[in-house]
Amino acid sequence: MFRTSPCFVLPKSAAELISSANMTQGLLVLGSFEPDSLFVVKTVQVSRDRRMPADIPPSFAALREWTRDKGVEGQWLRAAKPALHVEHLLLLSRPGSAISFDDFRTLVPSVKDPGAKLGLLISHFPNVADDLKQLGVQEFAGWAVTRDSVQPIHLELEPDAFGISQLDGLWPIDDSRTTPCC
Repeated sequence: MFRTSPCFVLPKSAAELISSANMTQGLLVLGSFEPDSLFVVKTVQVSRDRRMPADIPPSFAALREWTRDKGVEGQWLRAAKPALHVEHLLLLSRPGSAISFDDFRTLVPSVKDPGAKLGLLISHFPNVADDLKQLGVQEFAGWAVTRDSVQPIHLELEPDAFGISQLDGLWPIDDSRTTPCC
């Protein structure tokens, strides 16, 4: 897949820090891999005076390397309504589409003005209804914010399971493990 816009990698521990934070918004520090515009969350502000590091598993050695740089600052916030994440899904389905900064600010009044730079934002809506989940609305959404427009950013959340175990409950993987092939 060819991708020209940035992409977030959200480690499971960073998602848990955002979910359990005592605040409704905070700062992020993101490690970056510039050639591919990939950003991995490495630090999450969880209270007014406290930032916590995200645990990046040893199995993600490349992500650990990306976090060695000083990092770039971003923002996270908790969305009050599902409309923001529905909008994210709709915009992602139309590559290159965006919403004006002013329109976005009506959905998210607490978004920081990025000035002349690119702002990076992760929004969190913790209680996505089952019907919205079936449509593809996610708990976390990524955004690239400029004064002119706001574009959705693809966000990859670290999965709970890896490899064939991801199919558990969807496919008879126990049979596959015990049945000889060929």
